[in-house]
Amino acid sequence: MTNRELPIENKDKTIKWDRKKIKADSVLIVAIASVLALLTPFGMDNVGMLHGWFFWLVLCFSGYFIYSPIIYFGNERLQKQPFAIFSRYWCRIVSLAAIASVIMSFVVPFFVILFFDIPAPYLSLVPQMMLRTFIMGGLISFIHTVKNHYQLQKQQLLHQQKQLAEQQESSEETTNKKFNEFMQKLPLEKRGQLLCLEMDDHYLKVHTDKGHHLLLMRFKDALAFLEDYPGVQTHRSWWVAKEAIVSEEKAGRKLLLKLVNQQLVPVSRSFLAQVKAFI
Repeated sequence: MTNRELPIENKDKTIKWDRKKIKADSVLIVAIASVLALLTPFGMDNVGMLHGWFFWLVLCFSGYFIYSPIIYFGNERLQKQPFAIFSRYWCRIVSLAAIASVIMSFVVPFFVILFFDIPAPYLSLVPQMMLRTFIMGGLISFIHTVKNHYQLQKQQLLHQQKQLAEQQESSEETTNKKFNEFMQKLPLEKRGQLLCLEMDDHYLKVHTDKGHHLLLMRFKDALAFLEDYPGVQTHRSWWVAKEAIVSEEKAGRKLLLKLVNQQLVPVSRSFLAQVKAFI
């Protein structure tokens, strides 16, 4: 599973059935009702377009307020059940959609009689409408579930992007803090673009574009300050900032790095592969 994918089992934890969601779903319901009015299924060819559209609109909205709460709240309850079949999201949705379809089968005949003035008894229409209700309810539930899935993918992607931005910002703040703390050890007149570090006996020579300065500091302690700063150790006594490197030069079999201040920094064999990968 990639970082962008959201486990479908978490769907109920992130999608909230609230006023905003109802408004968004209403747009989808109107679209579905319009398509059904154009397709004229179940022998509705002789029904007027507007009459058919209004019938499907009322029926779809009625179904929405039956299916949605049953699936939403029922999904939460079934997750807590010990039965293995309910451990799968799609099994829970299919089961709940079936329950909602049974209930909807008793609602559909009422609207059929209301809109089309059919003389048949209400209860006699219930069995006739049950199969159609299961087909239409299942199809619309599937479309709605797929819509929620892609909505969740988008939500998770935005959440991950926000987290990544926060992590990068935090990392940059930490890097800048440690770097600034190191640079503050230099006198003001020597603070500038950091070029390289050089061990000089028991001192650390810090080279900047404004000259160099000796600090009484261990080399490894200086590297700890600069561990997140873009640079590379080229020798047991040298470290170079990436932005200071201009080119590579050869002195016999030795590799040297030329810096912006024309200084040549040696690269030892033990650090050669690391330097090559870095530059």
